[in-house]
Amino acid sequence: MVTPLGSEAEAGGYYKRHKRVSHKDLRGDHKKLGEWIEKIEGELGNGSGGGEGNHTLRWDRTLDATTGPDDGCDSERFKCVMNTGTEEAPNYEAVLDLETGMVRERSPDTTKHVWDDTVTDPVNARRHCLRRETGGRMGWRLPSIHALTSLVVPGNPAGDRDLPPGHPFDTDAVSPLYWSATTNADDTTSAWIVNFETGFVGTSGKGFDDLVWCVRGGGPLSIY
Repeated sequence: MVTPLGSEAEAGGYYKRHKRVSHKDLRGDHKKLGEWIEKIEGELGNGSGGGEGNHTLRWDRTLDATTGPDDGCDSERFKCVMNTGTEEAPNYEAVLDLETGMVRERSPDTTKHVWDDTVTDPVNARRHCLRRETGGRMGWRLPSIHALTSLVVPGNPAGDRDLPPGHPFDTDAVSPLYWSATTNADDTTSAWIVNFETGFVGTSGKGFDDLVWCVRGGGPLSIY
């Protein structure tokens, strides 16, 4: 006899393989699934702690940058990454910011650039980041004003710059003024900047020269 599932023998084999499973039979699978879900959630983090997998959920936290060695490369907040040297003589070119999930250049370029993306000169701020190969990787971009100001520590007792005490960055720059990718909505001829010497957040005309501190990582660039 032929059934919709093939011959009678084939149909019998199908039903044997797909017999009804009782809830009792599934208890072990449910328990195993729960264990895996718990493990995955621990790896991703949940905004109140968790693992180091999803750092974007940590904007509600204040992480200490002074908990590691003197160079700031292994603290609660910062991890130095993109080693272009050796294990014995490392040369870390970037820093993972565990509080925001951003990867930041460890040594920002000390050359000033205009912001204006109508300028055809290849050294304007946006093109500068797009062409960066820091750490042997591309994919760098100009940070939003929110990403840039997240490095500011108001009233920093460290003195010369309002950066987190114990940070691993090399900021021996010509000027403390850095461009963001965020255009001033009230005057589109200007963009937002940060002064890391004073903690000042303001705007500057896009035709002026200021410094650029590129970051790597996803972001809703269409809204900048």
